[in-house]
Amino acid sequence: MKQKSINYLASLLLAVVGFMGFQSCDKNDKPQPPVVGETLSITPKEASIKMGEILTIKVLSGTKEVTTQATFTTAPEGIISISKEGKITALKAGKSILKATYNGKQAEATITVTENGNQEVQGDFMLPYLRWFDSAEELIAFEVARGNTPLEKDENMQYYSFSTKSKKMPVIKYILGQAIQIDLTPEVAQSEELKSFLEKNGFTYGSNDWTPKFMNLMTDKYKTVTGFIYSEYPGVGTFLGFNLKEPTFETLPFPLLDWNASEDAIKKFEEQAGRKYLEQRTDKLGRTEIIYGSQKLGEEYEEMFIARYLMKEGKLLKVLLQVTPANYIIKPAGEGFGIMATFDTYAKGLGYTISKTGDKKINLYSHTEKGNKFTLGQWTIKMKDGRKRIFATMNFVPMNGPDIID
Repeated sequence: MKQKSINYLASLLLAVVGFMGFQSCDKNDKPQPPVVGETLSITPKEASIKMGEILTIKVLSGTKEVTTQATFTTAPEGIISISKEGKITALKAGKSILKATYNGKQAEATITVTENGNQEVQGDFMLPYLRWFDSAEELIAFEVARGNTPLEKDENMQYYSFSTKSKKMPVIKYILGQAIQIDLTPEVAQSEELKSFLEKNGFTYGSNDWTPKFMNLMTDKYKTVTGFIYSEYPGVGTFLGFNLKEPTFETLPFPLLDWNASEDAIKKFEEQAGRKYLEQRTDKLGRTEIIYGSQKLGEEYEEMFIARYLMKEGKLLKVLLQVTPANYIIKPAGEGFGIMATFDTYAKGLGYTISKTGDKKINLYSHTEKGNKFTLGQWTIKMKDGRKRIFATMNFVPMNGPDIID
């Protein structure tokens, strides 16, 4: 049964082409010297939010805000996540103790998460977890928090299923970030009760009649979701289905691509672009990497842009732009990925030509007039609060140098 479910869910997806290696990256905080005589506090000290909502806290050392310099832990894990800027996202119902550490001092706050009426069980009906780009850990935490039991999983396929206590929706199946299937009976599928539930949660039927055993769902509430109902689909059965509708962008905030730029010029450019300084590193080759980033938390996904400038002896060698959701640029598929046709169109519109490079014949985007070229990659980054995100990377190098610089 599991293989049949996986095969069907996979058949709903677009074909994926291309392959490149998987990389990972973890950030480490530098230790800070202790400061005497200042009280550390978190404001608010107590707060209550609903699942999926966002709360911004501040960490104060005396009267000075030090939120971005503090480190955070939560206990128990999985109830909330917190960004470097102090933005808390509610993941599942429960109470979490948030602890902030700065200059050897600690402060605590209590964050209570309650169910969101749009995603809790309403009678025998429920919506699935509709944040496509969150991690498997966040998906599992959400389902378990509302009383559903993990049933089957295939981590290679990113397949996870859960049994529920509902007789009308007994099993929910996910291919992470791509497709969802909720099992139904034919009677439930065509019932007014299900129709009413979906309408209350932002989905309307695409027509008045089933054609012949299919109903398309329309929504203005969700920008990254398409929905439908199949009744008695051959070999699979009857189910409510949801697919990822790829997120779109108007423009990508490119980094500074002036190969003669100084650190001060880079700093000024990044500040004007709205990205904050994150950290600086030095590798074994004596090269310095300066990192800036921006983050925007939304109801359906989290958007981040990270610019990483690699320099040696004041000379800019390479720039990486890391983007999540990665689906702005690529279609992740395990350790490989395909390239979104919309991105290629966007790159060509900016004047880039596309050719092939390397043994694997990967895409090389070149712009002679602008003096740069780039290849694409995929990273999985574990954030400081424990969340994992997949990033697409644009690896920029000078036009007159090698196509790829490690």
